[in-house]
Amino acid sequence: MASISKRGDSWFVQVRRKGFPPRYSSFNSRSAASRWAREQEAIIDLGVGRGNDKEVARISVKQLLERYALEISSRKKGAEPEQLRIKKMLSAPFADLRATNLTPAAIASYRDARLEIVKPSTVRRELGILRSALEVARQEWAVPLPNNPVKMISLPAANDAPQVATN
Repeated sequence: MASISKRGDSWFVQVRRKGFPPRYSSFNSRSAASRWAREQEAIIDLGVGRGNDKEVARISVKQLLERYALEISSRKKGAEPEQLRIKKMLSAPFADLRATNLTPAAIASYRDARLEIVKPSTVRRELGILRSALEVARQEWAVPLPNNPVKMISLPAANDAPQVATN
């Protein structure tokens, strides 16, 4: 929420939101101050600018997956197979991208390439891990991702069971 107050001859704007660094500025007119406050709130709503460290914005998908494997996946009941899936995704072309540059198209390309090699349920599991890792990065590690690109693509139908002919 933004607060605007008169200070001498100028208008002081303060925008504060939990999980984001506070933003301050001064303006000559109230209308300019209101406009700036709305712009800053819109930027915050997109999730941009979370955290104070600019290094966070440069983190790669590979680094996110490695951290997820170490901190989150290793504590799960099915840690071993999940670790193997993460290891496979580390060699994918999208792993070298910055997390902030990861697009649904890059993930869809990975999905399509993997479907030529493995069954659809395997691809669904791998993308589920990636989706979870990106959500943890957004919500807990303050990585400035406006949205989760895995949620924006369609997952393959999991019809791996062998077809049995019925007479």
